[in-house]
Amino acid sequence: MLEQACTGVAEEFIGRLAPIKGNGESQFEALMQICAEIYVAAGAVAVADKENGQTLFNHEPRATKGGKNPEFEFRYKGTWIAVEVKTPKMLEFERQRSKNDWQLPARSEMVNAIKGEKTLPRDNPVKDFLASAEAKFSEYKLHRPDAWRLLAIVWTDHVQEPVSSLLSPHSGLLTANSFLKDENGNAVLFPNVDGVILYRQLHILRLSAAKELAPLTPFVYARKAFPPKVIIANPHGRPIDDAVHEALDLTPIEDVSMWAEYIPSELILWINTTQKTASAENGKVEARAANPRKDGIGRARETSDRRLSKIGRNELCPCGSGKKFKKCCWLLIK
Repeated sequence: MLEQACTGVAEEFIGRLAPIKGNGESQFEALMQICAEIYVAAGAVAVADKENGQTLFNHEPRATKGGKNPEFEFRYKGTWIAVEVKTPKMLEFERQRSKNDWQLPARSEMVNAIKGEKTLPRDNPVKDFLASAEAKFSEYKLHRPDAWRLLAIVWTDHVQEPVSSLLSPHSGLLTANSFLKDENGNAVLFPNVDGVILYRQLHILRLSAAKELAPLTPFVYARKAFPPKVIIANPHGRPIDDAVHEALDLTPIEDVSMWAEYIPSELILWINTTQKTASAENGKVEARAANPRKDGIGRARETSDRRLSKIGRNELCPCGSGKKFKKCCWLLIK
């Protein structure tokens, strides 16, 4: 589909794949970056406008020869949209997370309050992704100034990690309290990035590459499906048009605030996997967390209470869907 839409794009991807030799973790994660780009690009190609039989999709569009460029651009219902796709290296981080009970998804004073081993925020890749996208889009807008400019981050199912990196009221990169400061101590802004899309797809790509997932559909850009493809508007960018949401099947993060993973987290306590499994088999799920209660984009009220909740299968799901737990999030946990 991509080659039909943009002649030569398949050759470009093959050219990037060819130098990846061996079967180590670094090679595997390089492969996942390319797979993520194909996944997002395929979703754009499927809905792109056509003129005279030509799909209006361009891979690596540039304002000047040799200049910086986003991954691709496409036109949807007359609106041009440019997308930069990024995927973090996660394998080593996930090993650390699996060993530690406590995780801090965002930077805060809690880091000093938790004694012993803890998993620190995975926010540096998100910072680097924003900085890279800002640099690329600042040049790209000379090529097509009216196009929407989006950063797409393909993460694992632990989407609370990039959400917290971006929106934590203490240090979120898209907030006034961003941990990234300029020489004057002010939060670094990214005005050329209109929004950040978060895809929970990296683990699907991995399982498919390892032939552990059937049916193998890692590149199918499923629409109106769970999990949602969430977009976080950059308060320093332009307000995003509804056509952009429609083009890539995006859901504003404000519309999924009933799901805990889309609320910036200050602290997470992971329950031992064996205990969790035994508890689930008894029809109960045990979890403990300290999350700020969301009060609008980029704002939150802190809560210091750490709740220990046990949810029966026939009780209402805590996600707020209105369904019984056994017909909602219980299915995901099971």
